[in-house]
Amino acid sequence: MIVYNDSFIQNILNILKTINSTIDFDTLFNKIVNSIRDFLNVERCSLFIVDTQNMTLWSKVAQDLEIKQIILPIGEGLVGSCYIEKEIIIVNDPYNDKRFCTDVDKQTQFITKSLLCYPLKNLEGEVIGVLELINKIDGSFSQKDTELLDILSQHLNIALNNSIYFKESLEKRKMDTELSIAKNIQEKFLPHSVPHIDNLEIVCKNIQCNFVGGDYYDLFKIDQDNTLILIADVSGHGISSALIMTNFHAAIRMQNYKNNSLKQIISHLNDFIYDTVENEKYITCFIGIYNSKLCEINFVNAGHLPPLILRGNDVITLETTGIPIGLFPDYKDFEEEKFTFNRGDLFILYTDGITEAANGSDMFGIERLIATIKKHGKSDIQTISDSIINEVKIFTETQEDDITLIVSHIN
Repeated sequence: MIVYNDSFIQNILNILKTINSTIDFDTLFNKIVNSIRDFLNVERCSLFIVDTQNMTLWSKVAQDLEIKQIILPIGEGLVGSCYIEKEIIIVNDPYNDKRFCTDVDKQTQFITKSLLCYPLKNLEGEVIGVLELINKIDGSFSQKDTELLDILSQHLNIALNNSIYFKESLEKRKMDTELSIAKNIQEKFLPHSVPHIDNLEIVCKNIQCNFVGGDYYDLFKIDQDNTLILIADVSGHGISSALIMTNFHAAIRMQNYKNNSLKQIISHLNDFIYDTVENEKYITCFIGIYNSKLCEINFVNAGHLPPLILRGNDVITLETTGIPIGLFPDYKDFEEEKFTFNRGDLFILYTDGITEAANGSDMFGIERLIATIKKHGKSDIQTISDSIINEVKIFTETQEDDITLIVSHIN
């Protein structure tokens, strides 16, 4: 089992930052190959892309090789076997494996001594590419190498899938605007399911508009009793905000929540975003860890809109406790706070797509939101969530920003 020390996490984040900094296919291709080669300490790394039309696997680059492209029929060689079987293959004596194809070695006058093939899959579980790692410099390939690739694979898969989609879309037609690209990126990084949380029902909604911002939420179990709940909004619109959100997603998922306080984590995130983001962009963010045994949440609010708690007929507001993420380097003055829920409380997180929804010069505002929550507070959380969204739609003629809403009930 890999130990998640701060140095290891930083190395992972640097790789993800590099990979998530582009959607251009050729650039991404090279960044994946070079990053994986250096990180896993191998002599060579190739990325094979699946061409289902021609039933081939092709590699656009291979370091230091004279040939510019390798094309293999699907099913041929260890790479082809990895694609067919959808499983990791490790061979530390490839010339004695009947699946190994020696043709490439003959073309390049290179000797393959050890080899690892790793399948990259899309969200549907289909293999879209195969990483081929050749000749481990400090020994043989082992389970540790596959564990490292497992950590990176989710983000590699999404980045590659997005880039392939982007490339194919450009080949088929011109994009209407860059915002449609951002929209597809954004959708892929939002949770696709809600985990079971003891004593907590939760409904999450994200409604995108044509003018895509950087709304983001995340929800995942840290352990049996603790669940991370996060909502964030990247400043600005378009593909730049979507790419920032991509980096933020990677950073969120790589933090050590068991050994670091939320204050430390939000400070790490601030430094990471400040170093990554240009043009004075920033992120407002509420991040909390809900403990289902204690019915309490430890949280930091970095410049985000205040969460609301409906308790009986009263609404409690958890005010902002810090500045947005990414504004200043080495900022350490974020405040970590705690709130204890009562059974029956409603807990609402939202973005400014709700409060700043406009009807002429009038905005929906926090008062209308609170009134809507009170009006429907006795209903189930799905009805409450739907009612808030419907009230916003009735109020405004045109949705001009993303809307993200999380409604929870402590039971």
